[in-house]
Formats: sequence, C-alpha cells, structure tokens
Amino acid sequence: MALFGKKKPVEPEAEQNNASVNDEMKIILEAREEEMAEREAKAKEREEEQEEAKRAKQEADNKAKDAAAVVLAGAPDDGFYLLADEVSKFEPEAEGNILVTGNLRGKISVGDEIMVYQEGNKNNKVTVYSIKNELREKITEASDMRVELEVTRGDIPDADNPDEQASRPISRFAVLTKGEPKKGRQTPRLLGMMIEYSRFPGDKEFFGSMMDAVIHSELAMPIQVMKPEDGKSKINFIGLRNKADESKMLVPAYTDTETFNRSLKQGFKVNEKAGKLGVLVLDFARACAIGRSDSNDGLVINPFGPVTITLPKQMLTDITKSQSFKRVYGEKAADMNVAQALSGEAVPGDTLQVTAAPQPKRKFIITQPKEEGEFKFIAGAIRNYGNTHAAIGKIAVFLSYPEDNPKERNYVCIVDCPEDKINEIFPEIAAALKPYMKSVKGVQFQLFSRGRFADGFFKQHPWIYSKLPQ
Repeated sequence: MALFGKKKPVEPEAEQNNASVNDEMKIILEAREEEMAEREAKAKEREEEQEEAKRAKQEADNKAKDAAAVVLAGAPDDGFYLLADEVSKFEPEAEGNILVTGNLRGKISVGDEIMVYQEGNKNNKVTVYSIKNELREKITEASDMRVELEVTRGDIPDADNPDEQASRPISRFAVLTKGEPKKGRQTPRLLGMMIEYSRFPGDKEFFGSMMDAVIHSELAMPIQVMKPEDGKSKINFIGLRNKADESKMLVPAYTDTETFNRSLKQGFKVNEKAGKLGVLVLDFARACAIGRSDSNDGLVINPFGPVTITLPKQMLTDITKSQSFKRVYGEKAADMNVAQALSGEAVPGDTLQVTAAPQPKRKFIITQPKEEGEFKFIAGAIRNYGNTHAAIGKIAVFLSYPEDNPKERNYVCIVDCPEDKINEIFPEIAAALKPYMKSVKGVQFQLFSRGRFADGFFKQHPWIYSKLPQ
C-alpha cells in the first residue's frame, strides 16, 4: 500500500533524453547563427561590389569627360559630342521624331542642326526638337550632363522593310555632333566613340560598332617628304616604338588633323634632317596596308591621346578578313601592299595628295628693352645708321619671344624706308648690330609699310630713330 504514495524517481534515461534535446537545439541555433553571419557577409560583399562598380563607373565617366574636354578645347563654343547609349522606353512628343539618350559632352540647344553618324557610314542631318534632363524636365539648353534629346527625322530615309531598323532609325552607339564631314575630318564617329571608350570595357556590341567606325574612317598619317632624288620625292612614314616590344614600330595615325596638330605641342617630334613634315590622309584600307608592312607592327590611333587605341598587326589582318572590310573595300584590298596603297591601286579613290603638316599657333610676347647693357649699344648703332642714311625714315627695335619658350629670343627691327632699298639696307643694319649682339643672337626685319600694327603700338614700342620729331 505504501507504494501508492511514494514519488517515482527520475530515471537516468529520461535525463539523458533531455540533455540530447538541448544539445540538438544548441546545434540548430549555432547553425542559424552561422547562416545569418554568412548572409550578412554576402550582403556586405555585395554592397562593397556595388560601391566598387559605382566608383568604377564614375571613374570611367570622368575619363570620358576629360577626353571630351581636350577634344572640344579647340572647337567652337557650341561644339559637342553625344554617344547614343540607351534605347528610350518613352515615345516622342511629335510624330516622326526620334529619341536619343546619352551623356552630353559640350553644349547643345533646342533648334540646333546637328549630324548623326552611325554604322554603315550613314551620315544624316537632324534638328533638336526638345531636351530633357535626367528628371525628364524640359530645358532649352544643356551642357555636360545626361540628356534625352528628341530630334526630327531630318534626312534620315524611311525604312523599306522592318529589317532596316524601322523602329530604331538612330541605333545604339550612334554619335551625334556638329559639323559635316570634310577631308581630314571624316572620323567624327570614331572620335566620338573613342571619347567614351572607358565606359564600355568588354561590351561586345560597343567593340563591334567601334571596329565598324575604324573600317569606315579616314586617318591623318604624318610623313616625311625626302628631298627629290632623280626628280622624284620619297615619302617615309614615321614610326613610334612599340612599348610591348621595343624592337618593333607602330605607325601613328590620327582621327583628324586637329588632333595631330595638338600632338605637335605635346611632344611629337621628328628628325627634321630626314625630310619635311607633312600629312597624308588615307582611308583605313590604305592605312592598314602601311601598318601591316614588313617593317611595321600595326597602327596606333591618336598616340598622344586624349584616348589612344592600338591595332597590332594581327588585329589588322583579322579586320581585313572580315566581311565588313570586304564590303567596303573589296576582296583585293586585304592583300594590298604599300606601293599599291600609295598609288591608289586595289582601292577606289582619288589621287593621293600630300598636305603640309598643320603648324601649331604660338603666342609671341613683345617687349621694349631698356637702353642698358648690350641694347644701349644696339640703340646707338641704330641711331648712327639712321643719321648717315638719307633713305631711312624711322627705325624701331623690340624683343620678341614665344610664350612657350622665353629663351627663344630675337630682336625685331621695323624699318621705314623705300621698298626697293630693303635688300641693301636690311643686311647693312644687321652687320652694324652684330658686334653688340651677345645675349640675343637673332634679328628679324620687317618693312613698316608692309606691317599691320595695332592702334597705339608705337606708343608702347617707340621708334628708336626718327628723322621727324616724335
């Protein structure tokens, strides 16, 4: 009977079961904590990747912006480039108009007539109908910002069938800019794509469009014209060392003569003894033949920037094998040699013309030297010569040097005398000054009657000698 009132002891097995359940819960909780930690780590990693992608995108855009600034520095105030990089999901306001979205480099206004350059060497003129910013707010003028342009159809022909981009008359990666193409500047599409090159690494569609732009381009190629031998001039193409292989040479080529002109200021130099510098404008097939010759290892486009593209010999060979190249230049162009390229054989086109290399404009500083040191004696020699020569009316001398090189100094001597006397008078004045020219070694002469002088010029730079009172 006593057994009914007695509490039953906990059996060891039940205690072991409870311990087992607790251990399992602990394991589950630990697993969940590890899973949460892993999720947080992945989330943080994704966030860092997004931040890195954002930084990379901003850096690429900054590079494009800087490149555009260099290209547009010498352009008119209303110059611009815009690469159509996005197909708009909106509809144009006016029937028949076209929407174009991209990063505007430069300045544009409603009503501007602009050019559209796209694949297949299609060049068309349209008019800006409206401009919208990123918030899709209408503005009448835009500068250096992302925009959506609505443009008229202009002279873009209607598509004959749906395969001719009836719904997209302006394709992705078309280039919009001002100015119609002309000799030596027929590469606005290639230049516009090069500006934005940093923004599309690994984009196959962009690369394909750029190669199409290269194929349809005309390139300004610097040359040296040797002195005539047996009545014939010899042309040499200039080579630059290939950084990847110092033993090989790349042929420089420029998208336009303005870019080449800029390179002359940036350090592009040649051996002047090897011949006079000139520029030969060649279509890509002929330029390709030069870059693929035995002595060269390819082309380098705009070697002094702002964006440079290198086309090694193997890439040039691959391009010549493409159907795009053959459609433009024909089957024979792929095997063209340098002689054929320069003679015009194998490629249709006009007779080649060599143009003089554009000379960079230099700003010269003019100063009036003080009558001390060597110039005191030079001024005395000038007055003595004027007093002893009846044909001399007035003589002025001042110091001139280019702003970019103050050490390149010369005296400039302006002489008022009869024009038929200059062959006698100029050498005599030079001989009279020579004994006193120690720090400045050169003197240039100008006849007063041939010069064009600003108002008040001779008040700032007075005549050193004058037969009449000043």
